[in-house]
Amino acid sequence: VRVLSETDCSRASLRSAPAQVVNRVHHQVAGLSEQFMRQRLVRVMSTGRCGTKWLSEFFRHIGVESYHEGFFAVRPTEALIGYMNDLSNRWVLNRDAFYADRSRSADAYVRKVQQRFRWQRVTRLGARGLIVDTDNMLTPWTALLEPALQEAGIETRNLILFRNPYKTIHAMRTVEGAGAFPHRPDRFHHSKDAVMMAAEVWARIYEMALEFKERYPTFHLLKVEDFSSDFEKARQTLDFVGVTITKSRYEQFRTRLDVEKYRTSKVQSVRNSDLFHDPRFVISEAQMAEMDGTIQPIAEELGIDLAAAKTDYLQFHRDEKPRIFA
Repeated sequence: VRVLSETDCSRASLRSAPAQVVNRVHHQVAGLSEQFMRQRLVRVMSTGRCGTKWLSEFFRHIGVESYHEGFFAVRPTEALIGYMNDLSNRWVLNRDAFYADRSRSADAYVRKVQQRFRWQRVTRLGARGLIVDTDNMLTPWTALLEPALQEAGIETRNLILFRNPYKTIHAMRTVEGAGAFPHRPDRFHHSKDAVMMAAEVWARIYEMALEFKERYPTFHLLKVEDFSSDFEKARQTLDFVGVTITKSRYEQFRTRLDVEKYRTSKVQSVRNSDLFHDPRFVISEAQMAEMDGTIQPIAEELGIDLAAAKTDYLQFHRDEKPRIFA
């Protein structure tokens, strides 16, 4: 706009101007558009064990720069886990102090995001101006990340990712329960039983995420089972993120995954399925009834039908799991 006003160029004068002048104007306008390119970060909050890898791979499939884990890498990893657990414990003990925290710990993360956007502008690869980070471990950092990202002029879109809670709790118990959840905040659980500990962690994490949803704008609930099976429901999420794709592109990804085996370990594939199966273990109906007092209030806020979720979980373990381990 400044260039055109100073030279008083109309469309006709541009057409008659020397080629080098027109090229210079186009170059400056293009430079301005690059300088003020949209910068939008999509962050995903969840317990983990619920489809983050699947979701990250989906965004990669449609050309979006997306990271499952490790976008913001700190060595040793235990240091970052410890800091996130400390934030979580503070959230439990004193909400006012938690939200009053004005530390600048989020600045390093913001710099990493800015660095990736600069890389996008230079390389012109993929969907510029958009990054997806599905690292669920960073969920408790949200109260510090949101203000820092806004201050830096970076738009945020936050997804609360969830799936059948019994399947998620099953996976958490199988992977983490033997070690009494060493990488989870100790204030998030108090039971001795591994299944109940997993249920308590599940409820606390989603309680925190839903609380963030009330405090900050641009949040969206994403149910994995809907996103991975219904294009119209997936499109609602993609519209929120700011991505447009065709139904054929969506189906192409789903079809590719349908031929993959179910996951029985963390690194085998990205097929959306019950993770880390143990052929000898299934959550009993009695255990489900016991954990319902813990998870039901949060499940209702997420719009989860627990009766349907129980039926789906038990049917899978009755009908599908024997074929997996045949």
